[in-house]
Amino acid sequence: MSKKAPFIDLQAVLNRVAALTGARTDSAIAAELDVSPQTLSTWKNRRKIPFEQLCEFAQKRDIFLDHLLLGKTTVNAGIDLALFKEVQQALKAEYSEFRSLGPDDHAYYAAHFYNHVVPIEDHEVRRRTLHSSVVLASQSALRQRLQDVEESPVLAKLPNRKEHLQSWRESINKRLGELESLRGNSSGQPAEDSTQKSVEKKDSATHIEAAVKIVRKSRTRKKK
Repeated sequence: MSKKAPFIDLQAVLNRVAALTGARTDSAIAAELDVSPQTLSTWKNRRKIPFEQLCEFAQKRDIFLDHLLLGKTTVNAGIDLALFKEVQQALKAEYSEFRSLGPDDHAYYAAHFYNHVVPIEDHEVRRRTLHSSVVLASQSALRQRLQDVEESPVLAKLPNRKEHLQSWRESINKRLGELESLRGNSSGQPAEDSTQKSVEKKDSATHIEAAVKIVRKSRTRKKK
């Protein structure tokens, strides 16, 4: 999350489905994805990436997911659907900073982590590697988030700027510490848990979300 995921163009994805299957109409493409033409039309109107259907299509056709989503040149490569679902679950886990991603970014990072761990044959080693990779990437995303907040012109205009910044630093650093403690624990759960820690975690998340809003506001102003 430290760098923006590439934009996934739904129409380009559907064009690749058509090219791989010989489908010439939306109805034919819908049939290849095992959905109705109405469902396909809804996806296009909402610009929704039909992630699950594309994964199943890639598995059936033995197609490399990066080719289907991003148009990368390698086409034929089997996809392990069970592993892909495991990657999706890891991205949505409580310890993951990827859990609130939009569909485009989620699709990109799911493919990224899948490609990272799929060569590992031992299931337990692969599971631990996936867990550690998501945790490390989450830490990197938090550090980038803090940097974005510190550099935000919106923050400079806030009253009590130093107090706000110190509070956000403490919250993000606390979250980084929590993630660090999880790196060696593949269950994704802290070694100790208590009601107080749960309250502190929610409070920390609130401060981090406030920091994110500052960054988003500054980015919106830049666009204008």
